[in-house]
Amino acid sequence: MRTREDPIYSRETSDKKLIRTYQRMFIVILVVVIAATAYIGIFRHSVAILNVTDDNRLVFSPESGDGMTIPITEIQSVEKCTNMELGECITADNGTGYTYGLWKNESLGQYRLFDYDSARNYIILKTNTLGTVVFNYMNTNNTDAFYEGLMDLIEEEDSV
Repeated sequence: MRTREDPIYSRETSDKKLIRTYQRMFIVILVVVIAATAYIGIFRHSVAILNVTDDNRLVFSPESGDGMTIPITEIQSVEKCTNMELGECITADNGTGYTYGLWKNESLGQYRLFDYDSARNYIILKTNTLGTVVFNYMNTNNTDAFYEGLMDLIEEEDSV
């Protein structure tokens, strides 16, 4: 019969400790990889290309610097659309998680697009001087919330 002092028993304990250490290291590495993947997945689309200024202007500012500004007073109409057929790309560029450029389809004609990859609904603006602008905001929920906020802002601007 073997006892705790037996070298074979000590070796098995040592091997078990080593295995547990490797298991813990594997779990830590796995957690770090999952956390990094989640961080990249969540924040990859967080480049804000659209802002509303204090003087009620929509400012589109993609990473390339090829942006535009739309005063709220220039907006003729606003429409929310889901699953829009984008049509033909005339010129486009990609930013971090989004595409922007000039597009053309049958229903809108030529328009400017600012499209986040993670959103499937769009806001369509028809303006007095800049034509049609189609955009979404980071994801579907944020686009819906932005649409509601934009409608409130337009209503406030009209009442002034």
